[in-house]
Amino acid sequence: ASVPGATVPARPASSAGPVGADAAARDARHPSVSGDGRWVVFEADVGDRRSTFRADRATGRTVELTPVPDGGRVGDSVRPVVSRDGCAVVVHTEMALDPFRDDDTGDRWDVYRAVVPECGGDLGRWELVSTTADGSSRDDVVPAEPATLNTSGTTIAYTHPVTDRRGANRRSSPTTTTTSVSVVDLTVPLGTPGRTTEVPAMPVEAPTASYRYRGVGEPALSGDGRFLVFVADVTASEPLPDWGAGPEPGGPATTQVYVWDRDDADRRSRIALVSARDGVPAERGAASPSVSVDGGVIVFVSSDTALVDAVHPTCDEVCPTQVFRWERDLDDTSADPETRLVSASPTTSGLPTAGDGSSWSPVLDRGGDQVTFVSRATNLTTTRVPLGSAAGDGDVLVAELGTGELRRATDAADLGPIVAAHARPSVSDTGRVVVFETAEPTVFGPVGATEGRGIVSVTATPRLSLADLDFGTVLTGWDGDELYVSVLNEGPGAFAPAVVTSTTAAFRVVPGGSCTRGLIVPAGGSCTVHMAFNPSRPAPFSGVLSVEEAAPRVVGIDVGVGVESSGPDTPTRDTPAPDTPAPDTPAPDTPAPDTPAPVEPDPVAAVAPAEIDAVSVAAIVTGAGGEPVLRVEPAGIDLGTAAVGDVGERRAFDIRNIGGVPTEVAAVQLGGKSPDEFVVTAESCTGRALNPGATCAVELEFHPSVASRRTASLTATTVTGEYAAGIIAGIGSFEPELHLAQDTVRAGGVLGLGLTGFPAEADVTLSFGDALRGFGTLRTDAVGGLLAEVVVPRRTRSGERTLVATAPGGHVVTSTVLVERRDPPTPGLPGYGLG
Repeated sequence: ASVPGATVPARPASSAGPVGADAAARDARHPSVSGDGRWVVFEADVGDRRSTFRADRATGRTVELTPVPDGGRVGDSVRPVVSRDGCAVVVHTEMALDPFRDDDTGDRWDVYRAVVPECGGDLGRWELVSTTADGSSRDDVVPAEPATLNTSGTTIAYTHPVTDRRGANRRSSPTTTTTSVSVVDLTVPLGTPGRTTEVPAMPVEAPTASYRYRGVGEPALSGDGRFLVFVADVTASEPLPDWGAGPEPGGPATTQVYVWDRDDADRRSRIALVSARDGVPAERGAASPSVSVDGGVIVFVSSDTALVDAVHPTCDEVCPTQVFRWERDLDDTSADPETRLVSASPTTSGLPTAGDGSSWSPVLDRGGDQVTFVSRATNLTTTRVPLGSAAGDGDVLVAELGTGELRRATDAADLGPIVAAHARPSVSDTGRVVVFETAEPTVFGPVGATEGRGIVSVTATPRLSLADLDFGTVLTGWDGDELYVSVLNEGPGAFAPAVVTSTTAAFRVVPGGSCTRGLIVPAGGSCTVHMAFNPSRPAPFSGVLSVEEAAPRVVGIDVGVGVESSGPDTPTRDTPAPDTPAPDTPAPDTPAPDTPAPVEPDPVAAVAPAEIDAVSVAAIVTGAGGEPVLRVEPAGIDLGTAAVGDVGERRAFDIRNIGGVPTEVAAVQLGGKSPDEFVVTAESCTGRALNPGATCAVELEFHPSVASRRTASLTATTVTGEYAAGIIAGIGSFEPELHLAQDTVRAGGVLGLGLTGFPAEADVTLSFGDALRGFGTLRTDAVGGLLAEVVVPRRTRSGERTLVATAPGGHVVTSTVLVERRDPPTPGLPGYGLG
């Protein structure tokens, strides 16, 4: 029997390390990371109190944010949050950090904000945020729920009890205090209307005794502060909100997720219900929201099995919580929002399969295209790892919605299988830096001086590709055709282009491209650069086009540029036709003041110290001044995706004579970054006359040898030296397959198998999906395949098992096999063969 396998995406390269290792702190928890991935704040024990810290991942230095003020009362400080721009930090504290407005009496908590020195502030200068109408401290902030900030940290929302007309905290039961959320605009002077606004969701009347109510809580602000997402057990989206209901009288009321548009004054539309399907609230409720920077994407957690169509695990009263993603079009508010299940096995067809265990704590990257969450599900990844014992711990998973991939945040060759004892992830703007707390720091080494739990960061580096661009021969002193080239992000994580440069003045970046500051290119996405070429003289020109992220400014250290070669996709020079001037080489003895010395950059990942990654990609741009004669039509073709070792799509270029007299094509050549990946299968251009307006054809095929995007250029050159060029692109992929000779094997027995579609001459490890270690290693042949017989270990557990074959680079394929065990022999008895 031939049992085919199922492929899964390759794991990305990543690195991991402890955060706050130099702090004299114990039991570090609740991390929050800035948008650039540099700054991490967290809480930890200092002596017998909790305090907050800020770690600089660029320098490795950690400072305590909330030491006890001189002469002040000792207290705890918890739940620090850093703004996306890294300029502001908010904390919940019992201490009077502002002695002028905080009376420091009673059992109390308040929210404070500090602007960091890198943005003109002082970490020791705290501003009281949670104030009453007269400017004094509230003293009653809910410390268990972190405050939330907009990108700049000037708008802050926090949770606090609802007070009745007498000023006492309103309770829905003897043990439950009803809460609300207030939004503070720190740009509005203290005591001025509009500085503090409470969410307009609370009912006017006090709650009845039918259910236990929590009110409004768990706030999350969008980047500009316009949208506030929250959880409530009231009918917040109704013009006149009322108290909600629950499954049983006397029990808790059901909470739902809502979003408030703070710019909308219409009470009928200002608050929208998020956790619903066709307007019907989730029967089992929802919680734990997170929102994208623009407010258009919201993720939340619910155990409701009716929110989306999916294959859910069998459950009765208690179902696993799942992560959902809600998206609406902010430019067309009349369009229906879309809700999708995130905590599901990737699928290309049919209904998604939900996790068989709970998932929670979802967070979003800046654009909302990547969701990171914690899960105890065992069916979302190919291999399983032991789960931590703490109820709030699990595996940190990353869902790349643009590519449909779901991976572990900790997946990397240097980490191996580690116990999934992680919680509370926080991510950078691009999603490439994931920070979380863990109870299993042994694989990463001791987490500094911490005890109990530690903070760990994992950084992934995306793979970017940019084709070389050749304008061909362009009339001297005139702009040639405007061309564009795409930057493709193959992931993991997003790419944030900020700077596009050309090293040669003759090649000009023109408006119209999308690779601009503020854009987030998710994994699987792309952006474009538009360029023009105006040669100043009849000579060859060359330059370098670079698309870069903004490198972080690191105070006190040199932000150097490290270079990582992407291997076979390194730019190479086109090979010129015989007796034809090379397009990227100035003619001998020809002055070339506009042309710099030839540069051959690798496509690079510019890495600042300590994993603060500002990535970039580069390409060579060439052209020549002269009398244009030929044009390649179209300017570029995409040959799609093909398996490594296979033959991809076949398409053709037309070469047109755009001159006024007949000409002859002397040569048709392939150049650019990866010319060996493409083959000219036929052409009708060389060796014959080409009249004005006439065309000839060049047919090409894609023969990928590497699993990534490959690009090349096709150059057609006339007998008098004029030339034209076009871009060719294709994506190579490994498509590993695993076939078993039989679908059943005994423990200790021999299993025949065959592998195809792996990297050539690579070591492939065999393991069972729920085992920590492999039981065999095989090596593929020159075409990435093999036939072998392997012995299944005698101690292998019986039952239906998932066999996993893994090659370096994360190329994985799985198949199902039934493992049987031999029954132990029955001991002989006297008189029955042994007497």
